[in-house]
Amino acid sequence: MVFDRGRRVVPDCWKSGIGIAAAHVAAISLNCSFVEFFPAPVSDSLLRKELVVEELKVANGKLALLQRPGLAVELNQAAVAECAADDNCTPRDVAREEGLK
Repeated sequence: MVFDRGRRVVPDCWKSGIGIAAAHVAAISLNCSFVEFFPAPVSDSLLRKELVVEELKVANGKLALLQRPGLAVELNQAAVAECAADDNCTPRDVAREEGLK
C-alpha cells in the first residue's frame, strides 16, 4: 500500500534488538532506503542492551544483516528472565528514567 502511494517506509530499531526484523524487511523493500537504528552500547536500557544474543553491526554506514533462518533473532533468556522480574525494564520505566513522560 505504501509503495503504491509513492511513500517511503523508515522502520525504527531502537527499543530492543528484536528490531532486527525491521532491518530484514527493509532489505527486501523497494521503498525502504533507511532504518532508524539506535546502537545498544549508547542505551541505558537493559532491555535494549541485552535482550538479544547478537546485535546488528553497523559498518561504513550500513547494517550487516544476520545470516540465520527466520528473523535471525535469538533471545538472551537470562535477560528475558531479568526483565520479567525488574520493573526498570518496562518501556514506561525506561521512558521515565530518560525524562520522557
